[in-house]
Formats: sequence, structure tokens, C-alpha cells
Amino acid sequence: MSLNAFAASSVIPTKAVEIHMDSEIKVAGEQVVLGDVATIYARSLADFKALSGLVISQIPDDKKEVKLPASYLEARVRAALPPGIDFVLRAPKEVVFRLERLGLGSQDIAAEISRLGRLNGKIPENVEVEVLPLSGMEQLAGYKLASTRIDPASEMKQWKGDMSFKLTKADGNGNAPPIWVRARLRWFQQAWVASRNLMFTESPEPAQFSLGKVETTAMREDPVTGSAEELAAFLKSARIKRQIAANSPLLPSMLDRKPDAAAGSALRVVFISESGVRVSADGALINAGLIGSDVKARLRSSKKIITGKLVSQGLVEVSL
Repeated sequence: MSLNAFAASSVIPTKAVEIHMDSEIKVAGEQVVLGDVATIYARSLADFKALSGLVISQIPDDKKEVKLPASYLEARVRAALPPGIDFVLRAPKEVVFRLERLGLGSQDIAAEISRLGRLNGKIPENVEVEVLPLSGMEQLAGYKLASTRIDPASEMKQWKGDMSFKLTKADGNGNAPPIWVRARLRWFQQAWVASRNLMFTESPEPAQFSLGKVETTAMREDPVTGSAEELAAFLKSARIKRQIAANSPLLPSMLDRKPDAAAGSALRVVFISESGVRVSADGALINAGLIGSDVKARLRSSKKIITGKLVSQGLVEVSL
């Protein structure tokens, strides 16, 4: 409603503070602010300012409206006023506040950034991402998702941490300046976490770890993930080379591991295209390698050296 004075009312105010509300009121965001949804009359400027910015409710994330009794609204307003002030609320017994966005909201932008990140391979499928818009949202009142193009400020291999995005209208209006929105992208993964402090030179066992949600936004190394069977294979013949604190994620660099495949060992190299087509060739490892790590192999027929991931002792996969 956004009325900040009482002039529109047909009832002449007689109290020090009077507030008028309709039975159904549209709001543009999740917060219900009194100055946006009511007609306020106050003899004191200080009282008027205090009431104009008063947050009286919040529309739940999974709802489109909230219904509040007049008694609750009266109590919220009275609590914000000096004790004993002459005040009246003129409203029906129940007021419905209905969410009707005037433009793009934080949830819209967060969902679209997440979708684009996965579509362009900037956010892996095994990562849970939380997108929190930080600034620039107040400029998007006239924007619609269907006609808005979202691009990162600079080309990045991965979308995580604090990033800036440029939003431009794609409706043919070339005169509209771009809007810059800053957002924080937090990454989480289900990874193996130490159940207790593990000391240097211990031999780790699967029972010493449990799966937990780990934030990996600032990590330079991916934690160990996968099934219990994959964890057991990863820990086989390994020793801890630096202390692992309880509740810390297990990182490959924390362990000394014997190579899973020796240098010179024969293997199959499988090339996998984006469409899923697989072509294989014979080759040999150049250096010893660990399962799950990148290794170099020489193709037998062409002598060409390729880099791929060692999937098992006799198999390297190369994504094209």
C-alpha cells in the first residue's frame, strides 16, 4: 500500500496514533512492513517513523500468504509505541497479507544461478549448492526471469564463493543498463568425516569414519566421498601422515598410500565423449598411480601420451 500519511481515510482521526488496514493486502516481499501495508496517522513524527519501518510478520518460504488476527497486529503496534499512548487500529478481525512479487526475488535469482551453473558444468552434480544473493536485488523490481539474461562477471572454471553476475533484459530494449548482483555460492558434499582424533602413523580403518555434510567452498582439495566399499578400498594399505582432528573431513593428502597400479603396467584407456560414446585402446602407465587420481598413460598404437583418471588397476578413463 505504501501510504505514509493518513490523508486518504474518510474517518477523521481522533487518537494520537491511528492505523487503518484493509481485509486483504498485497505485499512485494516476504517481510510484512507496516508502512507498506497500512495507512498511518501519528501526531508525533517519532512515532510515525517507528511505525513505518515496523516488521509485523514474515511470509513463510513455502507459503504465498499469511493471515493475522487484528488482536495480534494491535499488540505488535502497541509494543512499538510509548506506554500509555492513545492508539487505535481500524481493521477487520483478520487481515490476509498475500505475496505478489513486483520483480525478481532472491529465491528466483538463487534458483536460476544454480540451474545455469549445473547446465554449464560449473557446479558438479555431486555438490549441493546454496546461493545467497548479497547485493543488487533492490534494482530488479521491473525484471522477469523469462526475459532476463544472467552472466558471470568473468569466466570461471567453477562457480563458488563470492561472485558477481550481470543481469540484462533480453526483451529487445537495448537502452536498459545492466544490473549487477553479487551472490555467495556455498558448496556442500556428503563426505567421510573422522569420528575421533586420528594420530600420525596410525593405520586408518573404515569404522573410524562416518558420512557427514561438509562445506567444501574454500577447500583446495576434494574430500573423500563414495560408498563404504569405496572407502575401504581407499584406506587399504594406507597410513596417516598428519593428524586428523575429530569431525574433520578425510582428504587424500592426509594419507600415505601405496600405488594401486605400478609404472609400466598395461591397461585399457577408455575415451568418453560428451554424448556418452566410448572408444577404448591399449596403453601403459607412465608413472605409478592411485585409484581416483589423474595419471598419464602412453597409447600402444600411436605412442601418444594422454591424461585421464585411474578408475581401477587396469582402467583409465578420459573425458572428451
